[in-house]
Amino acid sequence: LYTLQSFENEEEEKETYGYRADHLLLEVALGIPILQLSMGKFVSGNSNLHLCVLHQDHIVIYSVSFISGQTGHGSQAKLTKAYQQNFQRKAYSITTGSFGSVKGKDFIAVQSLDGCISFYEQESLGFVCFLPGFLLPGPMVYLTKSDTLVTQAADWTLQSYTYQTLSVLVQEGAKTTNLKFGGRRIQPEWTQILSEWAIEIEVLVEPGNVSSILILTTRAFMCYKDSGVLKFIKKLEFNPMCFTAYHH
Repeated sequence: LYTLQSFENEEEEKETYGYRADHLLLEVALGIPILQLSMGKFVSGNSNLHLCVLHQDHIVIYSVSFISGQTGHGSQAKLTKAYQQNFQRKAYSITTGSFGSVKGKDFIAVQSLDGCISFYEQESLGFVCFLPGFLLPGPMVYLTKSDTLVTQAADWTLQSYTYQTLSVLVQEGAKTTNLKFGGRRIQPEWTQILSEWAIEIEVLVEPGNVSSILILTTRAFMCYKDSGVLKFIKKLEFNPMCFTAYHH
C-alpha cells in the first residue's frame, strides 16, 4: 500500500527458483497510502510518459529513467519528481486522457469525496466543477473518441458529460455571480438506468476505433456503446469484486 514497486515483464528462460532479485526494477517507500497510479504525458514540453501517483491530499508526477545493470545485478529504475499538485479536498480517484482532444499531452481529472472534479492541464489547474446528483464517489472513465467522462450518479444511473460542455459552463459561471453557471445547469449528454451500484467501469477500444463501456455491478456485467446504447447484459450468480478487459 505504501510502497511503489515495478517488475520486469520479459520472457526469460525457465529457472529452478523462478523469481530472481533482479526482477524487481524499482521499490520506493513513499510513506503514505497510494490511491491510484496512471501513466501519461503530464509534463509540458516533454513527450515522454510520466508516472502520476495519487495520494489523498496531492498528486505527484514522476519521470522514470532506467539504469543499465552492472554484472549480474540487472537493470534498475529511478524516480525523479517533476512536480506536485496539492488538493483542498480529499481525493478519491483520477482519470487521465487527452481532454478536449488535445494533441501530444494528457490532462488529469481528480474526483474528490464531495463530488468535485478538478481538471489539471499538466502543471496548472484548469477548472473545477461539481457533478449533479452526487452522493458517494464511484468509478469514472474517459472516452477519447467522444471526449466524454462517464460516471454513475447517486440514483444509480450511468451519465456521460463532454469535456467541452463542462469547460464552457464553468467559464460562463466565472463571468457571472449566478451559481447555476449563467442560468444553465450541467446536464449529461445521455443517461442510462443501471438499477445497481457500479463496482468498476472500464473502456475497451476495439479494432476500428470502436469504444465499449464495460460495467461491473453488484449482480451483473453490462456493456454499452459510447453513445449510451446497451449492447448486452449478463446476470451473475456470484458476488463480484473486480474485472479486467482485454482483446483475445
